[in-house]
Amino acid sequence: MRSSSFLPVALFCFLLFVSCNGKQTYPQVKHVILIGMDGMGAYDFQRAATPEMNRMAANGALSVKARCVLESSSSQNWMSMLTGAIPEQHGVTSNEWEPDDHMIEPILKNKKGFFPSVFDDIKSQIPGCRAYMFYEWEGLGRMFDLTVPDKVEWINNGVEVINKGIEAFFKDKPEFLFIAVDETDHAGHVYGHESEEFHECITKYDSIIGSLAKRLEATGMLQNTVVIITADHGGLKKGHGGDSPYEMTIPVLLYGGPVTKGKLVEKSGIIADIAPTVAGLLGIKMPEECVGKFIKAAFEPATDRNYSPIPVIVPRSGLYKNSVEVSMKTDVPEAKIYYTLDGSAPVIGSVLYQKPFTLGKSALIRAVSVTGNSAGMEEHSSVRVVKDGDKPAVHYRFYTGYNGINVPDFTKLGRPGREGDIYEFSLDGLVPGNLDHFAVEFTSSLLVDEAGGYLFTISSDDGSRLFIDDKPVVNNDGSHSTRTSSGRITLEKGKHKIRVGYFDDSDSEFFELSWRTPSGLKEVIPFSRFVTE
Repeated sequence: MRSSSFLPVALFCFLLFVSCNGKQTYPQVKHVILIGMDGMGAYDFQRAATPEMNRMAANGALSVKARCVLESSSSQNWMSMLTGAIPEQHGVTSNEWEPDDHMIEPILKNKKGFFPSVFDDIKSQIPGCRAYMFYEWEGLGRMFDLTVPDKVEWINNGVEVINKGIEAFFKDKPEFLFIAVDETDHAGHVYGHESEEFHECITKYDSIIGSLAKRLEATGMLQNTVVIITADHGGLKKGHGGDSPYEMTIPVLLYGGPVTKGKLVEKSGIIADIAPTVAGLLGIKMPEECVGKFIKAAFEPATDRNYSPIPVIVPRSGLYKNSVEVSMKTDVPEAKIYYTLDGSAPVIGSVLYQKPFTLGKSALIRAVSVTGNSAGMEEHSSVRVVKDGDKPAVHYRFYTGYNGINVPDFTKLGRPGREGDIYEFSLDGLVPGNLDHFAVEFTSSLLVDEAGGYLFTISSDDGSRLFIDDKPVVNNDGSHSTRTSSGRITLEKGKHKIRVGYFDDSDSEFFELSWRTPSGLKEVIPFSRFVTE
């Protein structure tokens, strides 16, 4: 049982240790606040303006390399976050999971038949310990025994749910408070994870979280409280569920109590590490079956590595006429940005960004930010610039009223509603308004000047398929949100027939075709590579 008295924070500077009986012991605090921001992946956290969480990271520990479980959707990741288990153990494998309709039974069960959560562990081991749960996404509640926490509130408003949770904490001072905000995920679906609107939504909650931190500091509660901020998954464009780094990588920020100040956690943990960390800080033992581990790196001595967020490049990517202005920024004012335009990896000593510049030719912009002597994660933007003399070489056939859930056999669709020539395999300019239920076939010749193995990648919402010389190369078919699939093929120098079939089922639509050449360059295929037959 956890002692009701707590040693001063200074005694935890050695952090994790092994007691005289050989059992591993963790630094403990009186309170843990866990805030989960739905859809706020590590890339999203770094791109958005988060001055308050940056301040907390400078005085706490931060990882931008943790990973969620596949698929990168909400249900299985909230469950993994709060149980310390993975889907193969807790049995929640998708957003379609229901308590009375699922395939895999949990390997452990509480009295309601669910895998025991950290709420179960807390209440069973320390009955007098209070645990509160405030959440916005109604679906989250179906996975847990809601009779276990001392207080449960579902509020269909993100700002209200986080503010009510915070007020309940300062009023009742529960040992554990869990808050789950869903508005960020909604903003990602509506506006896209690369959009200013989505980033502004994150910034709004950054301000609220900053107020919580300052209130803990002002009341003297911070020395016995650890705040953990994380996410269930990230996103790509307007969707998630795939295995791209943008969807799979999540931030984990720890602040307060014995957390090491200024610690950049560089080991790649997993979302299942959250529950064991909450439990360890409260002196709770997790079930032996759980694969998650206490995040001990957050309590180990700091190194000379600094947090440096990925730079935001504007424009993110795209096709432009004659020229385009390029600007860059980071969320840390003192960070320097180094970039390249030739596709090579940016390093300290590459071109230093100083002010916006005009780009008059196509380029793959790659950039990193550097704080002190530490470079952060790389960002890139594929900018294609069309000149007046350039001719479009991609033919498209556009079909409306397509109600299938797979890429169609275009030979059976009859005459297209419209057709024409464009510069790239792209939906830009082809889709009017909020049109749903359509299909497009793109055809061209691909000019290859380097023989060898090529990796082709399609990101699409909904389904798509790529054929080269009539051979299937990438299959990203089916009705789904933005998802990425790849395929390899060996090509000789010269022209090759290239064809893509795409369809949109409902809601948003997106399509992007990129390649990795034998020399290692990865980019959206430049329009100059498409030629007429």
